Amino acid sequence: MAKKAKKITRKELLNQPDEFLTLSSRLFQYALEHKYQLLCALGGLIVLVLMISGFRYSSMKKADEAFARLEEGRTKYETLLEEKGPQQAYEQVRADFRQLLEDYSGQTGGKFARVIFADICYRGRQPDEAIELYNAALGDFDDSFYRNTILNGLGYAYEEKQDLEKAVTYFQQVAASPDSVLKAQALFNVGRLYAALGEFEKSKQSFQRLTSEQPDSLYADLARDRSAEEPQQAVGTPTSP
Repeated sequence: MAKKAKKITRKELLNQPDEFLTLSSRLFQYALEHKYQLLCALGGLIVLVLMISGFRYSSMKKADEAFARLEEGRTKYETLLEEKGPQQAYEQVRADFRQLLEDYSGQTGGKFARVIFADICYRGRQPDEAIELYNAALGDFDDSFYRNTILNGLGYAYEEKQDLEKAVTYFQQVAASPDSVLKAQALFNVGRLYAALGEFEKSKQSFQRLTSEQPDSLYADLARDRSAEEPQQAVGTPTSP
């Protein structure tokens, strides 16, 4: 027969050391003996947490400021564009955008501002400044949509400089991108510029590729019209980026 276990009385239970209290007292004793080391470690941890929190808040605040400044600049430009035209609008917002880029170049808003200001420079007949900005913006974006938009802008800017061969190379890069929403426009521009360069066979090939690959595009309709014209008349006015 199994031996009956001895029942522990409440008094005996109360006299036994509480396991949690024993552990707590040991930790407290350790803290007393190592208080300076713990304070330094805790202080360092608190400082680190505060630094990270402060950096995140500062970064978020700066990001918001960049987009706010960009919206202000864009709104001002659109108003001036309607009232005074692209060249005067460029002149009156240039200092604002240059300051924005200086203050927020590393922020997402600053990166978008660089592309938008490049477009403003192009419209304001400042192709060299536009090219400088577009080239800088290429390093800001990995997404193919944004990169193709920038390459497209470079094509127009070089055309404005009358460097048609260089312009063709940028439009060809856009046309070669498999997911480019600007492919139809780029192919049309390649055909148009080859005609301007007197390379009518290459112009014809580009227009044929456009009507074959993008048959429902507005640019395909334009390409069909161009192909029906005499080669010497196959040059059109460039569309804006």
